[in-house]
Amino acid sequence: MLILLSYVEHLRPHLSPNFKMVPWEARIKGCLMEFDDLWKIRAPVGTVEGVTLDKFDELMESAMAKADSSIEPQPLWEYPGRILSDVFTVHIFDLDRPLVKDFLSVSGTVEAVTGGKYNGIAFWVEYSFPLDGTDMVWTTGLDGLPQAGEYVRWNPYHRQGVYLARHGSDIARGEKLSYECLIDYESGEMSGKFTLLSGGDGQPTPPSETTKPPASASASDTLQ
Repeated sequence: MLILLSYVEHLRPHLSPNFKMVPWEARIKGCLMEFDDLWKIRAPVGTVEGVTLDKFDELMESAMAKADSSIEPQPLWEYPGRILSDVFTVHIFDLDRPLVKDFLSVSGTVEAVTGGKYNGIAFWVEYSFPLDGTDMVWTTGLDGLPQAGEYVRWNPYHRQGVYLARHGSDIARGEKLSYECLIDYESGEMSGKFTLLSGGDGQPTPPSETTKPPASASASDTLQ
């Protein structure tokens, strides 16, 4: 979807002023997850059969930080997991409006609505299409709307984005996680920095946005 937006921007000067995008709106959605097994691909090995592999873990962590985006595509229907939060909106794109920059930084918080072992965040896109005067929504993510703590079903015909916490954490109902996502249209990637916050009083913070990248990263950096 992000690369498509970049292509449209390159074509926009050659299109009619009355040009309309279909779909007309796209929303990046997310939710906190407790995956049964998927988290293991990012987890440190630790000690095996009495052999400490700390140096190997450090090498792998350094290599992944340099080479991999913190949010990667995965067919989540293959990996069982429970949802720990309500679905939240990272950003809404009006596809008829020109992009201001090649990147967008979005931040906010999300609250766990049930306890569990937090070890990842799932992301996907929902599109809105005009249909007989109403909006038809097409999702690439959740198949249905599960209750907190339930195992979820995913659209099997699309891959979703997923952030996997290298060290999973127990999370209680009401605890919050802050996120700062960098959306890069040119590369088609979304990366992010995610931090568990202590406490949990109050309401989740709605996403805020800026067209400036974080001070510690350029538009092409991957936030870790």
